[in-house]
Amino acid sequence: YGGVLTEIWSLEPAGFDPSMSSMYTCSTVAITNEPLVGGDWSKGPSGTGQAAWDYNHSPTREVDAGLIAESWEVPQPDTIVYHIRKGVRWHNKPPMNGRELVADDVVFGMNYLMNGKGIFRKYKSDVVSIKAPDKWTVIVECVPGKASSIHRIIGTYAPVLPREVIEQNENMGDWRVSCGTGPFMLTGYVSGSHATFKRNPDYWGKDPLHPDNSIPYVEGIRRVFIKDLSTQLA
Repeated sequence: YGGVLTEIWSLEPAGFDPSMSSMYTCSTVAITNEPLVGGDWSKGPSGTGQAAWDYNHSPTREVDAGLIAESWEVPQPDTIVYHIRKGVRWHNKPPMNGRELVADDVVFGMNYLMNGKGIFRKYKSDVVSIKAPDKWTVIVECVPGKASSIHRIIGTYAPVLPREVIEQNENMGDWRVSCGTGPFMLTGYVSGSHATFKRNPDYWGKDPLHPDNSIPYVEGIRRVFIKDLSTQLA
């Protein structure tokens, strides 16, 4: 435990609100706001080696693992049911103040993304409805034949976003209002220079290979934006 991980990125984030573009161009969101489903750490290089995790595309279903969704199922060909993990908390900063995430948050976030101007918008016509019948369940009904692609888009790529923050600020365009449930909290950003993150002390996750260990291990991340390769190497 401890220390600060320093990274070099060629491109700085295009913004901080993925409803305006995508999770990839809003790159800081990937570690501050989690999606429902991610990759199984225990099946990566430190575990079974089934996945390398050094590529930027969807992994196979065999190496998926639940993040905000503890589990999921497809009871009918065009229906996906996500069972939301209990005990996941928003970052402890106003206006979320560390409250527990519930199914209604997921529904709000999905609708916010699909009603935005970014990449998620084009999948809106493939979704019939998104509902939360109770506090820990989200049911997504899809247009026939679209369940698989929707699971990938709103299950794997769509970060769950903070309702109160968006309602208070109208969007998440300002980095200062960044708030999620992820392992890191965005604490600073200087355009053309760097972004800083600190460890989320209330993060729910454990190391699947060492389940007694809370994650993340590092105390923070300093992400430096340098376009020129020779300068990066220097």
